[in-house]
Amino acid sequence: MTELTKKLSMKKTFFVTQLESFFSTISTEFQEKINTLELENKLLKEQNEKLNYDVKNLVEIKNSLLKEIEESKQDKKLLKNEVENLKLISNDERNLELIRENNKLKKESSSLIEEIETLKQKINNLQTFLQKGAGAYSNTLFEQKKEEVIKEITKNISK
Repeated sequence: MTELTKKLSMKKTFFVTQLESFFSTISTEFQEKINTLELENKLLKEQNEKLNYDVKNLVEIKNSLLKEIEESKQDKKLLKNEVENLKLISNDERNLELIRENNKLKKESSSLIEEIETLKQKINNLQTFLQKGAGAYSNTLFEQKKEEVIKEITKNISK
């Protein structure tokens, strides 16, 4: 009886040792996967911060250009008023020069407005793209890593 108890005790000790080793291995592998995922998440956050910084700069550029356009519109309005006044007063060479300058400013202002509209659209597209891309990439990466961890655990358990 004591010999049987001794054998059972030895087998129990062996089994417990094997289980502890198995759980230690799984814990180590799982921790390595977690560390890898955390590192990847940190890199994604840094990339996201960089992209947000770029978007912020583009918005500042857009605002600056909008301000320039507004100033240009004001200048155009003042010149137009001056031209109208000169037309009323006389039809001399100065008046013609101002008309030419006014036409030139109109062309420049139209060009700036088109450029700003294009930049606005690009900024909006970039913001949308960044938001969608970052969210989708983060979700996909998370799902892939989760599946890899599950596969690794399943693989280790089945061994």
